[in-house]
Amino acid sequence: MQSAGSVPAANTSVAATRDEPLVNQPAGRAETLTSAQREQLAQATDFLFHRIDFERSGQRDHPFKLQRTEELFRRLGLAAYLADPNGAQKAAPIPVIHIAGTKGKGSTATMVTSMLQQAGYRVGLYTSPHLSDLRERFRINSQMCSVDELRQLIERLRPVVDDMDQAGQPVSFFELTTALAMLYFVRSQVDAIVLEVGLGGRLDSTNVCQSTVTAITSIGLDHQQILGDTVEKIAAEKAGIIKNDVPLISGVASGGAAKVIDQLAQQANVPFSKRGRDFSASILQQHATGSQFDFRWHGAPHAPDQSGHQQPHPMELKSLQLGLLGSHQVDNAAVAIAILKTLDHRTPLSIPQSAIAQGLNPIECPGRTERLWIDPRDIVSPEQVSHASRQLPDEQLVIVDTAHNGDSIAALCQALRSRFKDSDQPHSGEGADKSTLKRPLAFVFGTTNDKDIAGMAESITEIADAVFATQYTTNPRALPAQQCHTAFGQAMQTASPSKPTRDCQIHLIDAPETALQNALLWVNQHGQPSPTGKPANAGTVVVCGSFFLAGQLRPQLLAATTDLAHTSKTACCQHATVTHGDSNESVRLQP
Repeated sequence: MQSAGSVPAANTSVAATRDEPLVNQPAGRAETLTSAQREQLAQATDFLFHRIDFERSGQRDHPFKLQRTEELFRRLGLAAYLADPNGAQKAAPIPVIHIAGTKGKGSTATMVTSMLQQAGYRVGLYTSPHLSDLRERFRINSQMCSVDELRQLIERLRPVVDDMDQAGQPVSFFELTTALAMLYFVRSQVDAIVLEVGLGGRLDSTNVCQSTVTAITSIGLDHQQILGDTVEKIAAEKAGIIKNDVPLISGVASGGAAKVIDQLAQQANVPFSKRGRDFSASILQQHATGSQFDFRWHGAPHAPDQSGHQQPHPMELKSLQLGLLGSHQVDNAAVAIAILKTLDHRTPLSIPQSAIAQGLNPIECPGRTERLWIDPRDIVSPEQVSHASRQLPDEQLVIVDTAHNGDSIAALCQALRSRFKDSDQPHSGEGADKSTLKRPLAFVFGTTNDKDIAGMAESITEIADAVFATQYTTNPRALPAQQCHTAFGQAMQTASPSKPTRDCQIHLIDAPETALQNALLWVNQHGQPSPTGKPANAGTVVVCGSFFLAGQLRPQLLAATTDLAHTSKTACCQHATVTHGDSNESVRLQP
């Protein structure tokens, strides 16, 4: 989830120095950069990191405006991709898929990109924030832009930004990265562009772009101080991405937020497809690395399509395999398939059903219930190992998730809850079963100071055996570890018969790296001993609470992954069958 990156800069030109280390680590496996490349990357990105950056500062006292982003696009030769300010019908030269939502938009954007790639297209994907390397935000066919490409793009931006600074139009970090992404994709002549909204929708920098399909994945309480204090107000902000004659796909099936989106779609008279009414997904089976499900498209969108495009026919996809854990990811997959179904009927792009099946599994979505099999001895210090009562195993499962609000933490806990195997079945060696999770379950948790820590602590203490409360050090907005620890203690005290907690131990460790070491030791010491006398490979460690915590610990975890890590992240592919039917200018976000 992106913080308020699209908030414009103040009337001073530059602020907010960067105190986070620059880690050259892509979203997948580690990338080795030469010392010269590291220096080149640092010099290039310093230009961006020294801009006003609301992901880092969290300031909320500046107006949201789109005019600067629009002006930046025009000066960079990207005017053809700007939406018409009067709402006139317009088609971007390259199809643009625009995705908003409180949670799930990053996963959905990744699925859309993966399926388009499987259809043979070259796809640009813009997401935020990044975990470890700025270049994660700008991908073409899952590959980050190179250091040299990023340097050239920033050199193209620099004189334009300097001119705007001098003209009293200082541009923020997120406004710059949005323009940089579009410039990169257009220069690279991609076939489609997928844009993830940063914050909200209506006044997010990505909303200057003319979209081909828009989507809203979910609505929940997050960033209330900026977007509004009810789901209805937040829904109205996110539905601000609706544009004239541009189809809308909504994963919000019910409740007050769904009513707001329904009303706004009806007022705009756009082709509107809604999960549960126009398309649906039914889970057939869940396993530790994903789900098997059926997808059904019930027919034409709810509102008439005035553009003259052919209307989609009913369709059914059976036994699809999704390589991401949790029922919430199946909902995201349904939205992603509906996006492609709509795109297939409104653009020259053709997406065969086989591409949908192959694009969903295997799929890698870093930081979304990401399973990493590591050698804990590469992380735990030799001194700690020498004092441990048990020998550490060769492999240990760590799940990294960027869940950072009440809804996403609840979805993560639900995904984990159904996948535990509490027996003493081994996890390594002959007879191992790596398709299940095992207790004890320890969370390494740190979050941002404006999040619903009480709600997240309540969900976690219902499932965790231990929590290691910590504080990431790469962003000044971190909630102090002591406050995090206190919130978990209060959650334990306020448990009720309807919402009982486990006998959960709460630990306070300021440094995330030390918290991870202690969590790895704890699950080993409290897990079931191996009946053979060999090191027990029991227990699961989960790192969650913030993109920043995941980004700080993930490089260390990736460096410790074992050779078997690749196999544990890929579910078994099965055949999917297809059945066709017949043929801004206020200080706050005020309306």
